[in-house]
Amino acid sequence: MKPEFSRAYEVVPFPFLTVYHRSKTALATGRPTFLHGRACASLSAMHTHEIHEQVEKAHEKQQKGIGLTTAVLAVLMAVATMLANNANTRKIVVETKTADWWAYTHSNDTNSRIYMSNERLAHLQGQDQAAQEFHQLSEEQKKESENAKVMAQSLEKDSALLARKAVYGEIAELFLEISIVLCSVSLLTDLLLFWRLSFISTVIGIGLIAGFFLL
Repeated sequence: MKPEFSRAYEVVPFPFLTVYHRSKTALATGRPTFLHGRACASLSAMHTHEIHEQVEKAHEKQQKGIGLTTAVLAVLMAVATMLANNANTRKIVVETKTADWWAYTHSNDTNSRIYMSNERLAHLQGQDQAAQEFHQLSEEQKKESENAKVMAQSLEKDSALLARKAVYGEIAELFLEISIVLCSVSLLTDLLLFWRLSFISTVIGIGLIAGFFLL
């Protein structure tokens, strides 16, 4: 004897799911009842749709994370570029001042030698007072020459330091650019491996920026 399907279950519509429940007739007769085939299809379609939505949400979250990482990297790269350019500009200014101080040093050395020659000529001519004045001028020029030499050497050290800072900034900029490229590749290929690899070059770039300020 075939089981009855007509009144075994009543269909109650819900917003997202069709629910079947036992009717009073089925409970009274105690006859075997079965779910309608459309119920199983509806449940299967619902689960597939939910899984698809979860995958899309996860994909969107990954893309947002990669996009946010790219934006942060762009800011860091701008900072590294600014630091490198600033260091190079200051290095040029310092080198110009260094050249001026060396020129001033050589000028004082030349004047000192001239005064020494005049001092000797004054001694030969018996002009002791003039010789003493030339001697004083020669010593003053020597002292100024030594001071200018110390200043030039100090500026040379500053120039070398700025050159090292500029290198740190330029290398940091390079590693951050690599990180941005890896993030872009990750977005294009949907592979998180490239995004994770970008963190390695990012850490190196941030370390170089920190080293810039510690020098």
